[in-house]
Amino acid sequence: MRLKASILVEDKRGVLAEAALPDFSVPVKRTKVGVTHDSGWTRFEVDAADVSTGRAAVSAIMSAVKVFDGMSEVADGTDTRH
Repeated sequence: MRLKASILVEDKRGVLAEAALPDFSVPVKRTKVGVTHDSGWTRFEVDAADVSTGRAAVSAIMSAVKVFDGMSEVADGTDTRH
């Protein structure tokens, strides 16, 4: 299952930017992943057949978010890794 998602960046005045997460695969079948944006937060809802497939889906999502965080730090010059 391929998942496309994006992260909204907001402040009190509203949406400042929307950045796409890299495409990533959820390595299990019969698992639904919903993505919603609410008050500056991106929420991923995983509906899996059992706990182990749910954990695999969450792991894939977290890996993609970590990649996104690293890319955004490099893009805006705030990368502090050496």
